[in-house]
Amino acid sequence: MAIVMKESNKIERRKHREAIEDFRKANEEQARQMMAVSNDIVGIIQKRIEKAEAEGEDSPMALVSGLLRAASNISDSGRQAWATSLGVNELMQVVEQELEEVSVEDVTDLDEIPLDE
Repeated sequence: MAIVMKESNKIERRKHREAIEDFRKANEEQARQMMAVSNDIVGIIQKRIEKAEAEGEDSPMALVSGLLRAASNISDSGRQAWATSLGVNELMQVVEQELEEVSVEDVTDLDEIPLDE
């Protein structure tokens, strides 16, 4: 019964680690997408300013201001998502290291069992 529980716990831990890794990957992908959108918005702003200058118009400051605010907010959210992704990755490395240490401790307990029986 103890072996079944141990295997069950091992499977549950593996599934949980996989779910955390899926979360980390999704967060990283979201961060990349947000940063790309932010860069696209900045590109739109640059083109609009260049167009206004080429046509001798004043830059549409209300439009530029709104787009810059949107780009800044999206960029900030992207950086936060990226930081979360990196933090989850670091946390998983610490957990994996602790699990390895526990596994080593479990193996040392087996040293007490005589091998010639």
